[in-house]
Formats: sequence, C-alpha cells, structure tokens
Amino acid sequence: MKKYVDQNRRFIEFNAGDLVMVKVPDPRLSKSSRGRDPRLMQKYVGPLPIMKRIGTVAYRIELPPWWKIHNIFHVSQLKKYSADREDDARNPPSRPQLELMKTKEKVAEAILNHRVTRTAKREHTEYLVKWKGCSSEENTWERVTNLKAFLPLVEVYHASQAPRTSLSQVGRMSRAAAHSAPLTHIRPLNRSTWPTNNLRR
Repeated sequence: MKKYVDQNRRFIEFNAGDLVMVKVPDPRLSKSSRGRDPRLMQKYVGPLPIMKRIGTVAYRIELPPWWKIHNIFHVSQLKKYSADREDDARNPPSRPQLELMKTKEKVAEAILNHRVTRTAKREHTEYLVKWKGCSSEENTWERVTNLKAFLPLVEVYHASQAPRTSLSQVGRMSRAAAHSAPLTHIRPLNRSTWPTNNLRR
C-alpha cells in the first residue's frame, strides 16, 4: 500500500535559485534524545537556495560550509519558502526567522592549521578555519572543496608554512645523513708500530 501511495504522490518541483526550507536534524538535541520520536527531532531551517536538481526527486542545496551534513535532499524534506506567511510546519510548531545563509556570508579570516584524514578509498586534506566575526570556539575543519571562495587564504597559509617545512626536512635529512655517512675520521697511527727502516736517523 505504501509503495503504491509513494508511486502516485506528486511532489512539488523547484528550480535552481529557488529558496526553500530544509528539514534537518535539530543540532540542539543530544545523545540523550535517543528513543524519542524521530519526527520530533527534525526542524525546518532556511531559507536556503537550490543549486540544481538531482534525478527526479532530489535537489542539491547550498549549505553553509560549517554544516557537517550531505547537501542533497529528497523533495519530501523541502518546502517552498515564503517571506509573507508564517511557517505552518507541525514539527516543530515554530521556528526562528533565519536570514539567508549562503556560503559567501560566512567569511574566512585565516587558515590556522591543516591535517590529513583518511577514508576507505582516499585521503583528504582539511584546514582549520577561523571565521570572521566568530570566536575561536567556532573554528571548523573544512575540506578544500568547501573553501573555493577562500583559496588565496589557503595559499597564504602554505606559503607561511613552507620555510618551517623546509627546515624540518633539512633537519631530518641531516640526522639521516649523520647516521648513514661513511666513517671519515682516522685515528693516528701508533708510532711504535711504524717500520723502523722508514725512520730517519
């Protein structure tokens, strides 16, 4: 029965650039919320812009770079945003009116560090980002794909790290060379062992 209903359900369609409200897990709910009705652990946030349509029933949404969730949503998790009416969603019954949260509104101030994370298939380089106007507690690790608008900062960071990296590499090479270098110091010969016929009289 459910399969039949799903097949005949008509979903609203969106276009690139449309603003929508997105149903996502409420980050304020902690692990202590386990066992609760999952529908009560959802809230609509936004408005957020649609980037493109994926297939027939999914859309790629432009999310803030500090969100750690996938940016493709089923159409059932979206609803059209309207600035001139109240949100009538039941879960939750009310929501704060959020400003348009676009990547360009979150400005990276500096790259502080980097690290390499490993997945089953590949390695990923992540950068610790200090966001302008945010405290250090709001620093986030971001992959370079999330920092396309701030690549000059990434280049500045690597340029500042290059001398330090070079010195450390030289130090390692020097230590390795010291361990692997052939013996060049020769002890003086004991004069008592010299042939007597070679001594000047």
